[in-house]
Amino acid sequence: MLIKEKRGDLIGRSNVNRMMKYRTGMKSSDLIIEAIRAVPYGRVASYAEIADRAGIPGGARLVAWILHSCSEKYTLPWWRIVRSNGEIAISDETGRMAQKELLLKEGVSFRSEWKVEKSALLRRDMIDDNRGENNE
Repeated sequence: MLIKEKRGDLIGRSNVNRMMKYRTGMKSSDLIIEAIRAVPYGRVASYAEIADRAGIPGGARLVAWILHSCSEKYTLPWWRIVRSNGEIAISDETGRMAQKELLLKEGVSFRSEWKVEKSALLRRDMIDDNRGENNE
């Protein structure tokens, strides 16, 4: 994965943590974890939206990797993260059903079998400054 810097340089994945730590004092994984925790109860966000909020445009795959490897360790609300089109990204049937059931328990409506209603998608103007308080 490469991220294009403002000055036009390409930065490899191994340098992303160093770059983000230099800019913010936090590693990119910490910024992504913080952004995931900020998704309010009853809402969903896309992988790309989480990456953007963490200051890593184009980092959707990094978000997916962190969700896959760190959800249990950091008790992340993994079920609140979907594709940009609102579709559940998990391909295996058991995981898909588990995610859908968790979202339904939070009151999220679906417009088709695996796509959430557009009204449930978190928008840029809905940033929650009280990170973690909405994670029931």
